[in-house]
Amino acid sequence: EEEAVYLTGLLNSTAINQVIREFQPVGQFGERHIHKLPLGVTPPFDSTNPAHIDVVSTTRQLVTDWEAYKATNAETVTALLNPNASKLHIRRGKIKAILASFPSWNSYEDACKAIYCVP
Repeated sequence: EEEAVYLTGLLNSTAINQVIREFQPVGQFGERHIHKLPLGVTPPFDSTNPAHIDVVSTTRQLVTDWEAYKATNAETVTALLNPNASKLHIRRGKIKAILASFPSWNSYEDACKAIYCVP
């Protein structure tokens, strides 16, 4: 379970975008092949590595904050998860903006940046 949380946290971070951006070909509709690049630069999970455990704990806190948000904003969340409401990239952007407003966001992003050695 810790490995799954670790990968989920890293692969959804803004830090991963900083790492792979220069390797992504860009097409008419934006970056391409994003699905192929992240795992090539993501270190395998090591439960004895404190930096990896930090990603796990900060990702879990972000999920906890999201669950609390969902409990008090069910209508908003339902609309954001509705595939017929708007395009996926628009809904993802709105969700990411909500996540970035949580107090746990900066700790989460800092933990992910530490793994990828990005500022």
